[in-house]
Amino acid sequence: RAVVLAKLRRLEEALVAIERALKLQPKSPIYWWTKTRIYEVQGRWSDAAYCLEHVLECDPSDKNASHLLIELR
Repeated sequence: RAVVLAKLRRLEEALVAIERALKLQPKSPIYWWTKTRIYEVQGRWSDAAYCLEHVLECDPSDKNASHLLIELR
């Protein structure tokens, strides 16, 4: 749901949807990536970096998250 809402540029609704999903599965790197992307579109770089840290906690081998986190910092 969050992905569809984000594609429709309904970003605040997308954030609400992804927060609900994260409450159910807080260790899902896919959900953390989704939240990262929403924050990127909003230009909320520090929030996006925070989410990438969670991606890496869930999946330390995610090279894309590592590289993007370096760029955001």
